[in-house]
Amino acid sequence: MKKDLKYYIILLLAFLAFVLYELNKPKALSWQVSLSKSDKNPYGTYILGKLLPDLLKQKQVAHANKTIYELANEGAVKNLLILCQRFNPDDPDLHALFDMLDDGANIFIAASSFYGEFRDTLNLDVDNVILNDSLLNFGLSRLGAFEDSIAMHFVNPALGKHHYYYKKRTAAEYFSSIDTLHSRVIAENNEGYPVVTTTPWSNGNIILSTIPLSFTNYYMLWDQNHEFVSRVLSYFPEEEVVWTEYYQVGRRESSSPLRFVLSNEALKWAYYITLFTLLFFVFFEMKRKQRIIPIVKPPENTTLEFAETVGNLYFNHGDHLNLVEKKILFFKEQLRSKYYMQTGVLDEDFYAELSNKTGKDLKAVKSLFQHIAEIESKKQISKTELFNLSEELDEFFKN
Repeated sequence: MKKDLKYYIILLLAFLAFVLYELNKPKALSWQVSLSKSDKNPYGTYILGKLLPDLLKQKQVAHANKTIYELANEGAVKNLLILCQRFNPDDPDLHALFDMLDDGANIFIAASSFYGEFRDTLNLDVDNVILNDSLLNFGLSRLGAFEDSIAMHFVNPALGKHHYYYKKRTAAEYFSSIDTLHSRVIAENNEGYPVVTTTPWSNGNIILSTIPLSFTNYYMLWDQNHEFVSRVLSYFPEEEVVWTEYYQVGRRESSSPLRFVLSNEALKWAYYITLFTLLFFVFFEMKRKQRIIPIVKPPENTTLEFAETVGNLYFNHGDHLNLVEKKILFFKEQLRSKYYMQTGVLDEDFYAELSNKTGKDLKAVKSLFQHIAEIESKKQISKTELFNLSEELDEFFKN
């Protein structure tokens, strides 16, 4: 084992060096759309999460990973923010959403597409600028334009006449159908299609957007596009805003006690490598032959044998007095070790204290010690006297 120690040390150092390298190496950008406030990649919303209180003019912001139904059951929600790619609430969520609107809530939903009963109830339809037939009719010569920018602007001149540019492939969706009797267009793209609308509903309002990527880190840092987000969110009244990420990232909860390790790429691989190394070591160590382990007999308990030998020695010689003296000495030693009694002076105080500590009757205690004194005063005793005193001494420590 000692000769292999240096190899184990080298393996451990290499493993630690690998972990440190993985923890400190620059992480590659991920262009996956997460819309998560904890994601610092281009299509996360980390910057929005940090700037949201300022964009909302210091309104309070609460973060959650809960459904609309769960939020409604927890209490009144006045302002609700949802950013996702596809919004398709189930029946309990949909009913809870309209209950919130009945209570005067303002619900902002930015999604690239809307589905189910929610879309049908609001008479919504979403189309795509890139896949629009009117563009495809131009033929392949227009395919190069798919990567061009598309501009957004507010319909209300009071919100400014500035155009905010986005890559067409990330902001191509628009409302091709809305409830024109009740809905009002807030912003549209440069081709005249609405991209942000507001609809009064019962006692509240539904604000919808087809460009959720406009809220991501990438576009929050692009030119003045943060102004577009700020002015769209200004439709929230002066109440707390609840931002739920459930409809994009889900619960984001792991039941594993190793969730912190497994959530970090470097630590996750370090954990897997450690497990593999241990299994590899155990597999090969199982094949090693071990020396025969000698059987070591446990030490025998000879206390009883010794006591029997000593007892037989005194009994066979008929030296009853000597044996009972040993018994009395052992009895007094037990009093000292178990009850912390000093047996040098046997007076009334001693008897009273011993009676209190042992719970024995005071008369019985005095009678026992009188019997002991009587035996000690004799030069010889009979077998019967030996047995009688021995039984009294043994009986004293029972119960």
